[in-house]
Amino acid sequence: QWNEEQQVWYRQMTCADGLQRYVLVATPACYDPAKPHAMLVFLYPTLRFGAGLLAKADFGGWRVAAAAEGVILMTVSQNKVEWTEDAGVPAILAGVDEASRHFNVDPDRVFVTGFDEGGGGAWLLAQAAPGRFAGFMPVASSPAELEARAAGFYPYNLLNSNLCALNGAQDRFMRIPEQHSYRETI
Repeated sequence: QWNEEQQVWYRQMTCADGLQRYVLVATPACYDPAKPHAMLVFLYPTLRFGAGLLAKADFGGWRVAAAAEGVILMTVSQNKVEWTEDAGVPAILAGVDEASRHFNVDPDRVFVTGFDEGGGGAWLLAQAAPGRFAGFMPVASSPAELEARAAGFYPYNLLNSNLCALNGAQDRFMRIPEQHSYRETI
């Protein structure tokens, strides 16, 4: 369905865990269905969005930059599941597949980013499906936190991935030295 007010396409899907989630897609003004486009998957940081995701279709502030570059934006609602739980990665992959069925997405130019909990989802997706995406940019998140929380976190899968992790120098929770130790390990 198309939401004129928010200028987004959305669809409800049933994921492997049986829960309903929404996929939201924003296309740039230059979108041409005959040409493949890059897509940025944005993972919201908290569980606060279910059906209310449509009201928050700002894509974490990425909308203006993506439009300027001709990039499709996509997100998935969490619906009671954190990205770092077992159902997180399959839900994200299902959302990417759903968006790709309805829009001309270049599979070699799909990127993932997220902030805080969404950044954790980006870290987890980077190790769970590294070859499926062109690059990952977790923001204000830490792989050390994931290692403690997520079953099956394999940092060595990050080898040869295009990964840019961003954390603020003043961040008291997601510290930069943790990022450096993972870089050195890999």
